[in-house]
Amino acid sequence: NVFKELIATKKVDREIADKLGLWDEHEAAAQGIIKPDQVEIPCWRHALISFPHPLLQEGLSIIDTPGLNALGAEPELTLNMLPSAQAIIFMLAADTGVTKSDLEIWLTYISRARSGKTQGLAVVMNKIDAMWDDLAGTGDYEASIQSQIKASAAILKIDEHAIFPVSAKQGLLAKVKGDERLLEKSRLPQLENYLASDILLQKRNIMMGTIVRDLGFLVNESFNLTNTSLSHAIDQLEEFKKIDFHNQEMTGKLMAETRDKQSLYMANVENFQSSRRVFIVQAKMLIDSFSEEKVDAVIMQARQDISKSLTTYGMKQNIRKLFDDLRDLLQDSIDITNETRRLVKAIHKKFKDEYGFKEIEPQLFSVKQYQIELEQVFEEGEAFRSSARVTMTEQHIVIEKLYSTLIAKAKDIIKQAHSDAIAWSNGALTPLMQQIKDHKKQIEGRLQMLRKINDSKGTVAENIAAIEAEMIPLKRQREELVVMIKAMQLDNILSNT
Repeated sequence: NVFKELIATKKVDREIADKLGLWDEHEAAAQGIIKPDQVEIPCWRHALISFPHPLLQEGLSIIDTPGLNALGAEPELTLNMLPSAQAIIFMLAADTGVTKSDLEIWLTYISRARSGKTQGLAVVMNKIDAMWDDLAGTGDYEASIQSQIKASAAILKIDEHAIFPVSAKQGLLAKVKGDERLLEKSRLPQLENYLASDILLQKRNIMMGTIVRDLGFLVNESFNLTNTSLSHAIDQLEEFKKIDFHNQEMTGKLMAETRDKQSLYMANVENFQSSRRVFIVQAKMLIDSFSEEKVDAVIMQARQDISKSLTTYGMKQNIRKLFDDLRDLLQDSIDITNETRRLVKAIHKKFKDEYGFKEIEPQLFSVKQYQIELEQVFEEGEAFRSSARVTMTEQHIVIEKLYSTLIAKAKDIIKQAHSDAIAWSNGALTPLMQQIKDHKKQIEGRLQMLRKINDSKGTVAENIAAIEAEMIPLKRQREELVVMIKAMQLDNILSNT
């Protein structure tokens, strides 16, 4: 029966199969199949087809990781998946509670993956139907479940409300039969409500956090620049309304002041280019500190040293040296990051103090998240190095497991840091450069208006109208940005204006 289930197929619309990645047009064409209405696929290939649950349709993805027995053979499945999971659901059997192997998985993998935090962490106590016939009264049955929940919560150090007693088997049977009474008895709806209200909400919050992190600064700077441009336009409008342009001496004085500002602008540009050259050198040092070549040199040398170890003790010492060398690389990156942050702050402060630019809170590169993730890898590496399993396992297997899990994970983290450093360095001085460009535009516009007014005094009203016309799109843009800021919950930006 099991093998029949494995080879079972079903037909679905071609569009659905294509959306789920289960339809290859080129492969089908090679077999003489040209755009059929329906496609035959294995039932087990995708849960959205085999079991179209509303939670899955809402975007919930579930990955079943190996248990303790499989971890020895495939540790990367759990070591790589758990830290990146938005939520973890730990399965227990209601009749046995927390077993020794359950506790080992919890302490070694789950608690460490969540860094001791319990948010997004739940326990499912399955197979409560095994207890239905064991006790005569409903009260005794309920007391037994609550006792097991209390004991499990104490052992796992988790809130009792995060433990869900269910019968998955009876819940599925109830859904198939449409038996509402059995479904309620299985307690599956309580778990589904938790997944819908807590996990999916948490997923949305994480997505919003990612959007705010990636776009928040850009929105902030766009708002500040728009606000500054609008403020300058208002000041210029008020100034033009008050000035007596029939007074040639006053007009000439304004022309001279504006040309002085133009000369100052040229100095701004020259100083900016000089500062930018210094920044480019520093940014390259930052990017190079995360370079793949530098990391590969360390881990390849370490692999050779570990392979040449004649004793288990020597192998463990070389594994320790590998993580120490990676930690040294991280510290170099931290030091260079701090130097780069100081330089960017100094450049912005210089333009604020010397040229009166609006104070901008620069977006500074942060290595903190990578540091936290790498330190976690280093801790896992020390636990791996010190484990009895390493002592009892053949050297080549130890090396393969080490490099396919922890070292691969460390490389991925550093690779992401390298990519983020490049992206950051490309735009770090963009807001400052935009201020300089806007400043140039304002000076040139002011000079042009003064020349027109000087040539023909009858055009004052026209120039005032032109300034007012320029303010319309700026006001509209500012209003749109305010809406975005409120939607992204960045209200602190508005309070600072």
